[in-house]
Amino acid sequence: MKNSKQKNNTSRSRGFHCVLLGFATVLYAVYYIAKFSASTIITSDMAIEIASRFLLLTYLYCGYAWIRSTRRWISPFFVLFISCFAFNAGQVLLHVLGVEINNWYVVYREASRHLLMKTLCFQTLCVFAITWGAVLASKDIGDLKKPEYTYALRRDNSKYDWIDWLFILLALMVMYEYVTLLISRNDFAYASGEERSGTLFYLIRYPFLILLYYQFYRHTHKKWVRRTYILGGFVMLSVFLLGARYAIVPILLGLMFIAFVIKNTKIDLTYKQKILLVIAGLLFLSLMKGWTHLRNYPLSELNWKLVQEAYSTSLLQGLYDTLAEMGKTINTIVSTISAVDAGNLKNDRTILYALFVGVVPESVANAFKLTPEIKSLASWVTKIIGVRNGQGYSIFAEAYFNYHNFGFLFLFLFGYVFVKLENQAVKLFNSDNSSMTMLGCGILYLISYATFLARADLILMASYIRFIVYIYAIIVIKRRGILLLNNKRNYNSTRR
Repeated sequence: MKNSKQKNNTSRSRGFHCVLLGFATVLYAVYYIAKFSASTIITSDMAIEIASRFLLLTYLYCGYAWIRSTRRWISPFFVLFISCFAFNAGQVLLHVLGVEINNWYVVYREASRHLLMKTLCFQTLCVFAITWGAVLASKDIGDLKKPEYTYALRRDNSKYDWIDWLFILLALMVMYEYVTLLISRNDFAYASGEERSGTLFYLIRYPFLILLYYQFYRHTHKKWVRRTYILGGFVMLSVFLLGARYAIVPILLGLMFIAFVIKNTKIDLTYKQKILLVIAGLLFLSLMKGWTHLRNYPLSELNWKLVQEAYSTSLLQGLYDTLAEMGKTINTIVSTISAVDAGNLKNDRTILYALFVGVVPESVANAFKLTPEIKSLASWVTKIIGVRNGQGYSIFAEAYFNYHNFGFLFLFLFGYVFVKLENQAVKLFNSDNSSMTMLGCGILYLISYATFLARADLILMASYIRFIVYIYAIIVIKRRGILLLNNKRNYNSTRR
């Protein structure tokens, strides 16, 4: 009775917030287009302060609307939403709080009043649109599961089958490659080890990570659960030491989604324990600024004095500096709007190109001359900003690059498809077919990795989309082959 009442409340909340988000998106879109089509735009300090606060309130309400409509705290979309806030509005939060921002780029100091105002308004519209699409596509997790949920593929013993042996083989190969990269590298340059890994990702690492999800889902025996934790922890530690911090997120998020959403694992935490977890997360963020400083030095020059220098500031100041560093991604939106509005860019459709090469090899696109002049917007924006280190990018900036003022429509569609994929992953995990569950693992990794689009462009996802296509093709071929074999056997038995 209690679950039924809670489900009805969630359904009503979803309908209410869906209507409210739709109304807010349409209303603000009319205001935004009318405002920036006019010849004169109010860009006073008071107007910018109001726009900054309204952006923060929009993030706050949209996050609340998602939680009330879905009750999913652990969700790839919610992590993407929080990441968008940190990377694209982190400096806005610090500015509104009155905190002095210590960074080489401060949007309130470097951007013109007009560009700053347009960036704040466009990002507000994008947040409304992406959340509206997500809430519209959302469903209660209970509706996606079987009435009596059990692990159809569960293995509660320590015996090995062929999938276990394949997983162990891939795990050993991945561990060997990571150890080799860690030994051979000579600096903490961002993701330098990952970039040197070559085709290993395509041949070994991606299948290994899919099987890591699969093994974590189906095994309940303590030995296998322990092995999954150890291997997952080793991979996350390795990619962290190699500088590719972003690669930790899909591994950890995927395993947490399987444990707490699909398996519905319950952990009863006291109020104090929840506070300690929040403090631990904030402490980790504050320490990331020091790590960013240390990776500028070769391993041969690292010493205790440099470590002390990196962490000489207070923990609170370290948190502010980390948020300022993350928040400078808003520079990519400002620079994109400036370049597009100047009218000196070819109208390249990078979004369509990324989706196209996610289905077919890039060589096919090159052969038919479908490759845009700017394939990587992250590299492009780094050049026009005029800095040496990579600036990343933003899904908001890419929406404006492709569709200008109407880019929010793409964000609405993106949020809708993203959550549809999240729901589909839950359904596939609950199927009785191991192939479908494997496809669910692939989709879960895809959307977990897509959380990085808060500071990247869509071309980053092309190879991951292609692997989903490969997995689906293998499943179709397997099913057709089994069907043909069964038909042949039935035909032979009938003739006899």
